[in-house]
Amino acid sequence: MAFAASETSKFYHGFPTPGPQNPTSSEVMNHIYFATAGQWKEARESKAFDYIVIGSGFCALAFIDRIIGNAKKAGTKIPQILVLERGSFYLPEHFQNLPYAFKFATPDQKFKSETFPWTLCRDAAVRTDGASWQHGMVPFFGGRSTLWSGWCPRPTRSPEELSGWPQEIINMMNEPNFFADAEALLGVRQPSDVSPDIPEQYRVYANLHTTMRDLLQQRQGVLKDATYSSEAPLAIATPTDDELVTFEKFSVVGPFLKLLHEYPDNITVATNCCVTKIGVQGDDHVPTYLETSRGVLPLSENSKIILGVGCMPAATLLLNSYPREVIPNVGNKFSAHFITAVTAKIPRDRLIASNVNLNAFELGALYLGCLNSETNLTYHAQISILRDTDPVRFEAKGLKYMPDVVSTASMDQLRGSENDIVFVFAWLGELNVTPQDNFNTVDTSAADKASNVLLQYGIDAQSGRLWDAMDQTAEDIMVKVFAGGDRSIVKFWDFDAPAETAWKNSFQKLRVPGMVHESSVLSMGPRATESTGFDFRPYGTKNVYVTGSGLWPDGKSWNPTMTMCALAQRLADNLSHGGDNEGSELHGGRKKRSAAAASVASTVSSSGAAAKKAKK
Repeated sequence: MAFAASETSKFYHGFPTPGPQNPTSSEVMNHIYFATAGQWKEARESKAFDYIVIGSGFCALAFIDRIIGNAKKAGTKIPQILVLERGSFYLPEHFQNLPYAFKFATPDQKFKSETFPWTLCRDAAVRTDGASWQHGMVPFFGGRSTLWSGWCPRPTRSPEELSGWPQEIINMMNEPNFFADAEALLGVRQPSDVSPDIPEQYRVYANLHTTMRDLLQQRQGVLKDATYSSEAPLAIATPTDDELVTFEKFSVVGPFLKLLHEYPDNITVATNCCVTKIGVQGDDHVPTYLETSRGVLPLSENSKIILGVGCMPAATLLLNSYPREVIPNVGNKFSAHFITAVTAKIPRDRLIASNVNLNAFELGALYLGCLNSETNLTYHAQISILRDTDPVRFEAKGLKYMPDVVSTASMDQLRGSENDIVFVFAWLGELNVTPQDNFNTVDTSAADKASNVLLQYGIDAQSGRLWDAMDQTAEDIMVKVFAGGDRSIVKFWDFDAPAETAWKNSFQKLRVPGMVHESSVLSMGPRATESTGFDFRPYGTKNVYVTGSGLWPDGKSWNPTMTMCALAQRLADNLSHGGDNEGSELHGGRKKRSAAAASVASTVSSSGAAAKKAKK
């Protein structure tokens, strides 16, 4: 393969002249994987696409992988797919799988890798007791997948976790392999599956993990709101590793690039391409073009637009594209997860029997689901457990294997705790969906249509009561479950105190300012009250489909990513089998280009491997 900075073989190997001397990483990636300027010109002027996928994160990968897999199984033509990613290439892998120094690439490092494509309402911004802002987007190829924590619970473990959701959605989730296929894509495993056959003294998830798992399951009945507990289901297994499960956090980047390598004639990815409007015509609002930061993209008559971006950008795009009376419910809801952080510790010899062998460094990862009966709202705990006898020596190892990259023990917390078991909790509660408090509006006069939305939310009385109940459970689990009722052996970390005096016997917590897992702005359900039909198409639109947590009727509390991928796979199944309720042909040859497209180009070029990589 020619060097990426060179457009012609006449400049190979420094002959007859040195050739280009200033290649950029973007040029290299465009040469190998992404669309060059010439290929983008071809996409705009002459190619027709079956699917235009906006975004390159989890849902985009799940949809594309499934739609191609379905075509191969059916022996039908593999569709033409164009992916539009607003950012560029950033990280090649999840940062935990990279050298230690990449920890400084995470969002908590002054948020340099995070953007906020909305204006936050003042009522939220001035809050002083947590939930004063919503975590933003990661505007690069692969999206949040290079920085996420990887927790992937099934929301059907207890009936409370889907209470109030339409039966049509629940029926989807109860279909055979609905979650199993998404878990296989993401490599979801339990920590006890990690390298079980290697000698015990080398295992990170070993006796500490299983002992604490069993203790929680035995005693969870003392927690009033607890519905179930389990090992943490984590996206940690490499897809090709069938025998020895190593601990590698899943990222979209590698599998996505693999698809691009395997199907260069069928998938085109244009980076640095932000979509700001879907141009529609006619009473049925047929999409005819996309406005992008790289120019107008005409659409084929039956091209399907798949919104694979985060739920807020997806809602913003629709609100900028359709009259409000056509999509009256889009953006009328908003939910997310507010967080309480708790760090505590118990002496090792007061928690674990002396005959239980522990390695010098071990971790545990547990999940606790809860329903508060007073509010009928849900919350859960992500529990990371550490035994670290040498914090300096094991610092890099801890970052590599830590189950939760946001809620981790700091060096200050680990120093002086060498003889203790340290517990780090992230408690996530659902923000109650109250349309009068939580909604989105757009300013159509704003210059930047990608961020002209106002995000409005509040902590209503029910959400406040849930948060109080969640904090009480956070105290109870340490005292009643892990300490067996002996409060004197528990110490809690005071986040506001100097490190030298931060460990306290009294309960300490931090209500975290940033919320996570935004949802519900494109909620799925009946037309009268919700935004999106059970065919994944926003009511009032044609050839446009939604993926992601925007579909959630309400926030619930479980981590959404695995379910998002499962629903994206279901959407691909629907479209593969003609289940789009629009009567359009999916794979039977070229589509006719729309009138708008015909005004740009009158012919459709075939796409072979040579054309794919032709430099123009």
